[in-house]
Amino acid sequence: MKKRKVTFYSIILQGCNRIDEVKTNLSHLLSYINGLTPIDRKIDLSSERFCFMDDMQVFDSGEYTRVLFKSAKHSYRAPLLDRETIDERENPKRMTEGEQMKTHAVIKFLHNDVIMFLEQGSNCMSSNNIAFYLNQFTNQYNEDYIESAIHGTFVAQQILKEDFFDQLQSMDRVIKAEIVTDKKILGSEFLNFTQRMTSLKEEVKINISAQRGLSLKDAIIDAWYRFTAGATEIARIRVEGVGEHKEKTIINTDQFAKIEYVEANQNEDTGEFDSLDMFNRMMLVAQRYV
Repeated sequence: MKKRKVTFYSIILQGCNRIDEVKTNLSHLLSYINGLTPIDRKIDLSSERFCFMDDMQVFDSGEYTRVLFKSAKHSYRAPLLDRETIDERENPKRMTEGEQMKTHAVIKFLHNDVIMFLEQGSNCMSSNNIAFYLNQFTNQYNEDYIESAIHGTFVAQQILKEDFFDQLQSMDRVIKAEIVTDKKILGSEFLNFTQRMTSLKEEVKINISAQRGLSLKDAIIDAWYRFTAGATEIARIRVEGVGEHKEKTIINTDQFAKIEYVEANQNEDTGEFDSLDMFNRMMLVAQRYV
């Protein structure tokens, strides 16, 4: 048994103000994707990572939907080293192959909201990855079902247990900030730094500092609004500032995230979590949320 973090998100459809339409559109889209062949469910998340929806199951007359995503990193096959003998041998996998990584998600359709309970881990797909996945297939769905086309963009908005924004507003000055974002920003049209990202971690940190005597508060407020709207690749924000009495204050969005931990069975050989066990435990978390 090993602990696994589960984070809470509200799935919204930007451009749609009616929750019944959001729920209908999301249900139809998930069913549409699930009806495709496995290869047709695949998309590229980056130049070296792909993903697909492996399985979807609906429970309790549509109140809950379990979704299993699988992803893999490819285009890298360094030689293998044996821990006991330090012998080296050629890696047998092809350049198009990568180790399978699972991500478990439970979606709960409430009267006035759609909540996604998402497994968190270094190799899991992020909420932004899943929103991107849904939006990629929205375009395809709209081509096939013109009369019932989905108008809008799906975003996953993180649910917070307390108000980070109030803490930020109470600061007299923001001196430093650390913004954690997806590594693909390095290859964006804005930075055009590199497209060779295979050896990089999934996230990169951007550290910014205010000019002497000035404050970053307005800039961080802008970043906060984009973070909560799900309209950005920002994953976390850490802020260092001073209060009205010059006391040092440090806050970060992880402090305020609505999360729970579950214990699930892990395969000792592969490191994978048992999907049935993981989903059963995540369902208990979802059932408690009202």
